[in-house]
Amino acid sequence: RHALNNFHIAIERKDIEAECKFSSTMGFKKMLLEMFINFVHTPPGIDQVIAVSQLDISFNISVNSCLAVFMIVRFYILLRLFGLFSKWTNEENEYICEAYGCEASTMFALKSELKERPLLLLTSLFLTSTLIFGFATRAFERPLNQVYADSPHEPLREKFQDYDSVWNCMWLIVLAMTTVGYGDFYPRSHPGRMVVVISCFWGVFLVSMMVVSMRIMTHFKASETKAFEILFRLRLGEGLRIRAARVIAKRIDIWSVQRKKDTRQIGLGQFVAEKLQEMTKYSRLKEEFQNYRAFLSKPVLSPEEMLRQMDLKVDLDLDIIKTQLTALKKLESFLRTIALRQQFYRGYVEEALKHTDDLKLKVIESSAEAQQLYRRFHGPLPVDSSTSSYLTRGRISDTGSRGRVSTGSRRQSDRSNVSNTNILDDNNPE
Repeated sequence: RHALNNFHIAIERKDIEAECKFSSTMGFKKMLLEMFINFVHTPPGIDQVIAVSQLDISFNISVNSCLAVFMIVRFYILLRLFGLFSKWTNEENEYICEAYGCEASTMFALKSELKERPLLLLTSLFLTSTLIFGFATRAFERPLNQVYADSPHEPLREKFQDYDSVWNCMWLIVLAMTTVGYGDFYPRSHPGRMVVVISCFWGVFLVSMMVVSMRIMTHFKASETKAFEILFRLRLGEGLRIRAARVIAKRIDIWSVQRKKDTRQIGLGQFVAEKLQEMTKYSRLKEEFQNYRAFLSKPVLSPEEMLRQMDLKVDLDLDIIKTQLTALKKLESFLRTIALRQQFYRGYVEEALKHTDDLKLKVIESSAEAQQLYRRFHGPLPVDSSTSSYLTRGRISDTGSRGRVSTGSRRQSDRSNVSNTNILDDNNPE
């Protein structure tokens, strides 16, 4: 029923043609797959086993265990519930997404949650994946416990691993998902190895998403970037002033050495050694000062960065214009449909009004004939007769008078009706 409702909604939105059949859509195939997934279950009272032989070891795997592992695929129902009841997919947000040319689906809700609360979402996925893959590993590796425990060979008994405990299985999955692999637990059956390999790939994906989320969380916003650049340049300016003071101080030291030589306070050899030492320090400090000044003289953004930001802004503006044009096109189509329906209904209304006018004329004609026949056989009309008032109204409307009847003519009509009533009462006592 859910797939059929989506099919009807797609037809109303004109996403698919009205002549298209439900059996030829992708939704029908998804429905069949979903029916098959939910049809598979572990029936009670049936405990068949499958004999498996691998690496010179024979063991039995229960059919119920295999079906139970397959039933884990029903985890997608939780994702669907998340998409249906998420705050990102309510009616208001769905309207906004449609206006901007996207769909408020389950994937959109997951992406939004990953943007807003990445650590919470990834931690929940990691714990849920550990539980699911741990259960599947236990179902496939548990039959080997008894084989290794009852083996008469000492090397096989030494390879015994306790997979009866679900915590050991979850520990194995955590080691596989984080690609650590201590080696204290490892899968030995082919189905168990397949589960661990799948969990390893899924764990690499989760860990990479965790790294990306941390990178996004530590990434500066536009305002934070500007504030950081200003604070950084202020600190550089303070460092520039300190180095300028050091250069000046070192230049004064060189001058003092020259002054000592001129006043013959030091000899020629000592003068050369001290001046060489001071000039070396002066050259190093001057180079640092020039580097700081050159860095501060550069613009905040390089020309390449400015061009890149301009390109990004142009692309963003073009995407916004594209979505707005798409929304306007849909609105134009909707208004055209409404105009066609109004013209269609207007024809019906005009035809109904025409029939109403014809019926009104026929009623007036029939009322006039009925009045004449009544006067011919019974005399004047009685004043309290509904027919008289109706005929009077009909006669007034027939003459085309749209105004109100004058007060004098209305009084005269009332007196004539009263006299006619008296005459009728004398002639017909009943």
